[in-house]
Amino acid sequence: MQITTVGAALEFAGELEEKAQTFYAQEVNSAYTGKMKEAFADLAEGNGRRQNTLRRLYDDNVYSDMDTGVLAPITSMDRENYTLTEPEQEMETEIEILERALGYEITLQNFYGDLTVRLQSGPRTITRRIDTLAKDVGDRLGVLETLRD
Repeated sequence: MQITTVGAALEFAGELEEKAQTFYAQEVNSAYTGKMKEAFADLAEGNGRRQNTLRRLYDDNVYSDMDTGVLAPITSMDRENYTLTEPEQEMETEIEILERALGYEITLQNFYGDLTVRLQSGPRTITRRIDTLAKDVGDRLGVLETLRD
């Protein structure tokens, strides 16, 4: 399904953040090391903060679900390209959990990066905030890479 409006993009980003937050919160209990537990708790908290940021952006900038008259339409963004998939089987090892977390963060980074490009002609406030979210995901990837090494 295509994402065609800024409002739809912000709502979808919120869904991605919520799904990632749920994953991290559940996996805190499965984490094998103290460092991983602490990192996942922090990551889940960060997802919650980003959901709040996205809600504020939506409330402050999107006047209806038919926002294409106010904000430029978005093209060539398909929700299917940014799906956070559930594992087909129970993850048992720490590396499997970390790989899933890395996959989630890479998907988020790709989504925010692609959205930033498509919003270049839109309101600077939204574009800057989305770009900041993309950079935050880059930092989060660094934390996960450190855990994997």
